[in-house]
Amino acid sequence: MSRIFFAFAGAAVLGLACDHFPSDPETMLTDPDEVRLYVGETAPLVSQVLTRTGRVEAPSVNYWSQDLRVARVTPEGTVVAVAPGATTVMAGYRTIVDSVRVTVLRDTRSEIHVLDLIPPEVAGATSGGTLTIPFIATDGYALTRCTPPGFTLRINAAIATAWNSSTGSICSLTVAPAAEGTGYLVATVDGVRDSVRVTVQNGAYQAAFTEDALGSARVGVAKPLRMRILTAQGVPVTGRAVQFSVSMGRLSPTSTVTDSAGLATVTWTPPPALGGTNTAALYAQTSFPTGMSATVSGYVRVLAGEPTAMEWYLSPYSWSYTRITTGSVTTTRGSTPTVYVIGRDVYGNHTAVLPQMTYTVLTDTLSLAQQRSDAWCGGNVPPSGDYYACYAGVTLQSAVRGRVRLFATIPGLATDSLDVVFQ
Repeated sequence: MSRIFFAFAGAAVLGLACDHFPSDPETMLTDPDEVRLYVGETAPLVSQVLTRTGRVEAPSVNYWSQDLRVARVTPEGTVVAVAPGATTVMAGYRTIVDSVRVTVLRDTRSEIHVLDLIPPEVAGATSGGTLTIPFIATDGYALTRCTPPGFTLRINAAIATAWNSSTGSICSLTVAPAAEGTGYLVATVDGVRDSVRVTVQNGAYQAAFTEDALGSARVGVAKPLRMRILTAQGVPVTGRAVQFSVSMGRLSPTSTVTDSAGLATVTWTPPPALGGTNTAALYAQTSFPTGMSATVSGYVRVLAGEPTAMEWYLSPYSWSYTRITTGSVTTTRGSTPTVYVIGRDVYGNHTAVLPQMTYTVLTDTLSLAQQRSDAWCGGNVPPSGDYYACYAGVTLQSAVRGRVRLFATIPGLATDSLDVVFQ
């Protein structure tokens, strides 16, 4: 925390002196001593004066910004981010001042940060139907966005045509082979790009995962993976070797041959712990009787198990989360903390079951100056990381001391509660 002790002769600071203010100020402390915001966000500052006799006072303090083009500050000490850049906000009382470093960032979180076409190479036949290319596209919030504005595709039209065939949060591209040749399908959005090599050969075969192989799976629960090989006329192709691989979990076995229905089947068991992601990529490699090789790919969302417990988290400011392990949490008057609740399964994964949250004010004199409830499911759910889960949250603010009790319910679990104490 920065502490600056030097005389300041500005009339705006000296003019704050009143009889009921500390007459012997020595040190001023402002919390926090550094603020990082995106344009349009706000952050409250709290300043205290330590007197020579050891008393801590909170008198009226004068705040000002050294660069109003970057950030301004209200008389109450709330920093408002105006434009990208850096400046210093000063807090003054009588002859002492303190400073807070303020950095304002351009908000690129809604833009695509990660674009990954899976796999790097695909092969198709002129008479083998279309090819499906799964891809991952996430923004700065780590949310999946399959059809962001400005998403473009380029490929040699003499070889194939391509389009974005995504459905909901399942991102995929479709390639329709036109003639023999090799080219690259290039996807671009928000300055991020990726490509996949596309090879088209003459042939009369097609291979694809069955519908039940894709969709979703549960942690620790075995699931069959099936790939079917057919001729252009829909006749099953038997006895073709298929090699399977996955990005998470285990396969048994890892390779097999197609049966009389043209199906190659293995068993996939997702891992019990999701870690940082719940999107599993699936691959199956084979070769057609013509000698042409083919790689089939897809991906599956792996969901946590049923919730067996609830967890509470405190977020004092954006992108900072602390788990609450007691029945209450204490915060500072004037701050705007957010409290989250989320379900946890028997393996410790955060679940995709939406909690419900309510609250009641336990102190008659407490008046909530701000309250905002939120509940949603998706990627990057605080504090799960970037895998799919559901949470409920509430943001509270009070200018006086008091206590608020939060209640959370998840189907199948007993109601849990947490007290938020403003001091």
